[in-house]
Amino acid sequence: MLVRDIMKKDLITVRRSTMLRELISRLKDFHTFPLVPVVEDDNRLIGTVAFHNLIDVFQPYESSLIKAIPFLEREEVDIFELEINPEMATLILVDDIMETHIMTVSEEDSLEKAYNLMKIHSIDRLPVIDRKNILVGMIGVFDILVALFHEKGIIGD
Repeated sequence: MLVRDIMKKDLITVRRSTMLRELISRLKDFHTFPLVPVVEDDNRLIGTVAFHNLIDVFQPYESSLIKAIPFLEREEVDIFELEINPEMATLILVDDIMETHIMTVSEEDSLEKAYNLMKIHSIDRLPVIDRKNILVGMIGVFDILVALFHEKGIIGD
């Protein structure tokens, strides 16, 4: 089975110019913060925004050198202690907080490859792109599990 067979195609995407207020407003009805793809006008994937990106923007500056040291423990962030000003709602854009180094999977890849990528990189969802780097969907660990359960006859259509 291929990624394209089970990926979710109905996605919420944002542009790099999307303001923080609009990003949060569009996602406030989710029970968890999803991985939000950032796309250009032609739907070419250029980044993602995750929950930690929202939190990181309100923390004091941390050197990228320090962030790159894998064995260095980072302090747990108390979200109730963050200094958040109302002006930030319109001053902070997705471009300021998005990740540009992103893991993706091709719509032509197998479910096994997608699952292994998620497992190796400790992530639970991946943007799905076509050969032109156009965002065509999203796949998560749970999507793969449901597909396997369906294939084994544990669940129906």
